[in-house]
Amino acid sequence: MVKLEKNIQNATRQLASYEAQQKGLEDSLKNLNKQYEKQKKELDELVDKTNETTEKTIKASEAYKKQQIRLNETATAIAKAKSETKKLQDEMDKLNPKGIQRIVSFNNKLSEKIKSSRKS
Repeated sequence: MVKLEKNIQNATRQLASYEAQQKGLEDSLKNLNKQYEKQKKELDELVDKTNETTEKTIKASEAYKKQQIRLNETATAIAKAKSETKKLQDEMDKLNPKGIQRIVSFNNKLSEKIKSSRKS
């Protein structure tokens, strides 16, 4: 009978020990779940921010590409205008090699003739 009582006491102590361990494990599990939820929330926020950043980057990249195209078109238009201006200047030089100098010289000669005709 004493042996049986001793076994019951040992079993009771062992059961109490197991119950304490179970309680500790339940508390640990609760804390791990809280930590999991917190980290999940932080990860979701990070994913949202990353998606926003990605969208902004894509929009900025598209705007940059459009601006680059406009810049190239402008550079092409400037080069074309310079080329056309040079062609026009070359044509003008062929038609009137001395340009304004001929007009000035003609005006001077005309002015001289007018002065001399007044004198006479």
